[in-house]
Amino acid sequence: MSVVFRLMSRVLFCAAFAAVLSSFAQEQVQTRVSILSQPAGATVVVDGQDRGVTPIMLFDLTPGRHHLKYRLAGYLERDRFFDTSEGPVIEKNEVLQEIKGLLLVKSDPPGATIVVDGEAKGETPRLIVDLSAKEPHALKLRKAGYLDQALTVKFNGREPRVVDEKLVTDSGAINIISEPSGADVMVNGIARGKTPVLVSGVSKGRATVKFTLPGFGEEVRELAMRAGEEQTLSVVLQA
Repeated sequence: MSVVFRLMSRVLFCAAFAAVLSSFAQEQVQTRVSILSQPAGATVVVDGQDRGVTPIMLFDLTPGRHHLKYRLAGYLERDRFFDTSEGPVIEKNEVLQEIKGLLLVKSDPPGATIVVDGEAKGETPRLIVDLSAKEPHALKLRKAGYLDQALTVKFNGREPRVVDEKLVTDSGAINIISEPSGADVMVNGIARGKTPVLVSGVSKGRATVKFTLPGFGEEVRELAMRAGEEQTLSVVLQA
């Protein structure tokens, strides 16, 4: 009877030992977690601890539930959970979402064409929500009769950016005065009224102004005009 008892004890011991080994081996296999991301290079944080960058394989996770975080500059952070009981080999592959900047573009006057990185985006005022926040963008405003305005736009994550530009006319203006007043004025050969008069829309460059008034000698002046400039021209006519 004692021999049978010893044999049964050995059998039970071996079975229990085999079960322990099997369970241990199974737990060891279940801790193998493959972590990937698109794009690659994201920092992997497991249970609050940095574990490297994707793609990465982890072998030392304890059995149970774990918190997984993906971090990559220019992309939204992702939080995921997994349990080592999901299978002998667990694969986590995350498609990261790029952060988009929020850009409100305004101009004075409105109605300027917005061009971002060479692509038309409508007219001012306009909210643009499809620009990548991880890199700078070339912004240009165009409107007939005004100089092009060019600038670079950079984003700080999802923080909204406002661009409000005062456009500068591509021509100048001349405030023309004569003594005595009432003289006919011609600017670059075009009649522009009688003095005193404010003549706008004078093309940049050389401008010729002619004064004529019955009983007085003709007077001619030349001005160098710059875009957006307003000058005053005062002339005393000679009888």
